[in-house]
Amino acid sequence: MIDIRERGREPTPEEVSKAMDSLGLERYCCRRMVMSHTDLIDRNT
Repeated sequence: MIDIRERGREPTPEEVSKAMDSLGLERYCCRRMVMSHTDLIDRNT
């Protein structure tokens, strides 16, 4: 997914699903936590 975003486009839902599957995230609650995560460390400047 990082490579796709570096090329200047958002990943398709199919690409996101494939990435989640490859990480072993099968339950919807785990997928939700990964998808909704925001990096707050950079925002504390």
